[in-house]
Order: sequence, then C-alpha cells, then structure tokens
Amino acid sequence: MLSQFTLLLVAASVVTASTPHPLYERQSRTYPEPLKVGPQPLQVWIDTYNQAKAAGKIPSFAPATLSGGQPAYASGVDTGEKGVCSWTLAHCFTTNKTGAYDIENAPDGHVGISFDDGPTPASPELYKFLQSKKLAATHFFIGSNIVNNPDIFDQAVKSGGHIAVHTWAHKLMTTLTDMQVLGELGWTIQIIYDRAGVVPRYWRPPYGDIDNRVRAIAKEVFGLEHAVIWNHDTNDWCLSEGGGSSCPASDFTPSTDADLDKKLNGFYNGPKSPGLMILEHEVTSRSIGAFMRTFPTLISKGWIPQSIPDLFSQSWYLNAAGPSDTPTKGFIVGSGDVPAVNNAAVNASTSAASAAAGRSSSTSLITQTRSSAASSSAAASRTLNQGTATAAAQAAASSKTTSGAATLSSSIFFPVSLIILASFRLLN
Repeated sequence: MLSQFTLLLVAASVVTASTPHPLYERQSRTYPEPLKVGPQPLQVWIDTYNQAKAAGKIPSFAPATLSGGQPAYASGVDTGEKGVCSWTLAHCFTTNKTGAYDIENAPDGHVGISFDDGPTPASPELYKFLQSKKLAATHFFIGSNIVNNPDIFDQAVKSGGHIAVHTWAHKLMTTLTDMQVLGELGWTIQIIYDRAGVVPRYWRPPYGDIDNRVRAIAKEVFGLEHAVIWNHDTNDWCLSEGGGSSCPASDFTPSTDADLDKKLNGFYNGPKSPGLMILEHEVTSRSIGAFMRTFPTLISKGWIPQSIPDLFSQSWYLNAAGPSDTPTKGFIVGSGDVPAVNNAAVNASTSAASAAAGRSSSTSLITQTRSSAASSSAAASRTLNQGTATAAAQAAASSKTTSGAATLSSSIFFPVSLIILASFRLLN
C-alpha cells in the first residue's frame, strides 16, 4: 500500500563560511544548488571521462529506469556478476580483481563505524561523543549538506573524522546518466577538497545502489576505489526528530528509540564473523543517541570499532595516508592525476594517531551474521523518497538553505529564503 506524504519546509537563514584547513587557501567557487540532481560537471571531469570511455574502461549499457521505487534495467539485462552487477537487484558486489572493489563486511571481530547523510545540526553531539571515546568514524557526507552546514563540516574534520563521499543529492545512482553521475560525485569531492584539503578515496552509493557503469566512473574519473556497502541496516533514519516514526511499521523499521536500541544490541550480541558493517545515520539526535547508548554493549562484547580504512590498514585519502599525514597540495579533482599514496606508511600514520588518541581496541572476537535477503530488500526499497525527505528535513532543521548556486568563500554571507516542497511516498 502506498502512503503519500507532502512535506512543506520553509526556511529563511544565513550560510556562513568558516575557517578553512590551515594549509589551504579558501577557494572562491560557485557550487551547484543544494539537492540539484546530477549537477553539471566541470569540463576537466568530462575530459577525463571521455578518455576513460575511449579506452574502454567505462561500460556503455544504459542507465536503469525508476520503477516502483526501484531501479529497473531493460528486459534481458543480467543484473548479476556476469552482467551489470547491481547490488540493489542482485546483491552483486565486486572483488579485488582490478584494484577497486566494494566493501560489504568488516574483518572478523571488528565493527566499521560510519554514519551517512551528514553534516547536519545533530552532528556535533556525535563528534563530541566520538572524541570522548578517542574514536575515529567514517562520515559519508552529502555535498549539499556541506554547503548548508559548512561550520559543522569543519568541526567533523577538526575532530579527527574520516571524510568520505555520499553524492550531491542522494539519488539512486544507477538511474542517472553518465554526466549526472560525474556531477554527483565530482561536486561532493570538490567541496570536500576545497574546505579540508583532502581528496576522498571511499564513497557510499545512496541506498547501496551501484552497478559496473557507476563503479567505473567513480574509479576511472575520481579515483574512488572503494564503494562501501553494509551487511546490517538499522533503518534509524525512520525515527523523526520530534518523535514518532516516518516509516510504516514492520520487522525491519524501528518505531521507538527502544526498538532501535534493541536492534543495535542484537547486532553486537551476535556472532563475530563476518565483522559488522552497520548502516547508521547522523540525521537526528535520535539516530545518534541510539549509537551512543548502545556503544557500551559494543565494547563489552569485545568488538574492535574502527573507521572504514583503518579496518583494512588502508590510506584515508588519495592525497594523505592517514589522519596525521600532511595532504598533498595542488590536486586537481577528476583530472585522472591520482597521487600514489604509500600504504606501507599508512600503518605508521594511523598507529601513531591511534596511540596518541588512545583509541579503543580489543583482542577478543565476536560479530553478527548478515541480515536476511528480505531485510536487504526492505532497506533497498527506501529508494529516492527517503533521501528526498531526509535532505529536505535537514535543510529545514539547519535553517541554512541556499537558493540557486551556492558560493562559499571567506567572509561572505548569504541571506536566503527558501521554500522546499518535497512530495514523497513510503512503500508498505
């Protein structure tokens, strides 16, 4: 049964640019309108794409269409490993055959600590908690939310968070054209680099929606080597900031804080192989609160919590090995000029940072088996609608929306008034 919801969000506010990374001058740059789907890519990205396409590195099959909230390919298209390799439709993910691969599981006994959809007004509470535990997490940021919440983004960087890509407008990537995919990834990477000086190596496709065409564009144009999926889904985004749940009642969606706590504690109390890669969000104080409340269980059960690259002793960024490493300057996003970060130096960099921070670790092992295929299907069925609603709600909550192109440069203020009308459906 389809339920139709219409959300009218009205926000009038100011976006302020804050202090950039000390090693990098603030670049005056005009960014796409927040939440614009598949914004126009820069020419340098198009040139790199054309070179990769001509070299046969990017598949030519057509994008999926949107059907009933799910991506759908033309009749006869193999969605599995021998075809387009769709994670949404066939739970297909790539292995380490070409140097780029999807990540779905954490190592045995480990928990990959990551949060989607930031930065938001709720995020600082999470950053403070992570710092108090001397723990680095991976933050899959939406580019539009960086425009809307630049100071909170800076706080994430300064607090030691690992910054990764979650696209510009949070849409099903396999339904977008090649040029739209370029814009979604490129502008998110660009604003991260402009503000923090680092170039992401990891990304998470919204809803886990990825296929070989999208994988190839991400890798060949932007050097995004690892798409990070998950093996457990909290559906924590369902819990509304003001109370209640925005999702239909089901076995997979929490209706209360207690439901969400129970789900997380259940993961932590399960077996330790494979390790946990849990989908969580920093969208409300309720989603963040559940992580904080259940963190003691994670520790008491002997799990080792780490950011995504630290799980595998890999470099954090394309131009920096680890959090204490000085990023390489002069990088041109999407130029194909990817610096070779020495992963042999990663262990020293991350170990030094870990020792200085005294990050939690444990030698005992435990984890939860992956959720059922039905659970994965339920998570995928959120589709575009949850992303549109989430992004719109964040814009209203932050009171920092912009109209038209958004420009961030030092000491520039943007008084704006924006009315967002977001119509979305939830599938039951």
